[in-house]
Amino acid sequence: MRAIAETYRKWALDHPGRYAAIVRAPRPADEEYQAVAHESVQILFDVVAGFGLTDERAIDAVRALRTVIHGFVGLESDDAFHMERDPADSYRFVVDTLVNGMRAEAAINGPGTAPLRAGEGS
Repeated sequence: MRAIAETYRKWALDHPGRYAAIVRAPRPADEEYQAVAHESVQILFDVVAGFGLTDERAIDAVRALRTVIHGFVGLESDDAFHMERDPADSYRFVVDTLVNGMRAEAAINGPGTAPLRAGEGS
């Protein structure tokens, strides 16, 4: 998850216009865009399944991951971080917090029934 989060952030900061274009939900009639979007999100479902999070918790975890990354990258792109600490350090802290939260969730509630595929249950 850390590697994906770091790569996502770097790509978004290096390609702000392209990033803005990909965060929109695909229109139902655009089957090609739908397929690409599902493949992209499936990677995140596969990652959270590695924590033992499935079913509804997998959806929650993927949404949390996407929300945190998108929010952080958006603020960073808008030059909103002016405190002395390097934003990269804060980003690692946020991602580590998510990792620890997902580990705790899996430990508390145990594994679900079956890993979800992108587009299921959403």
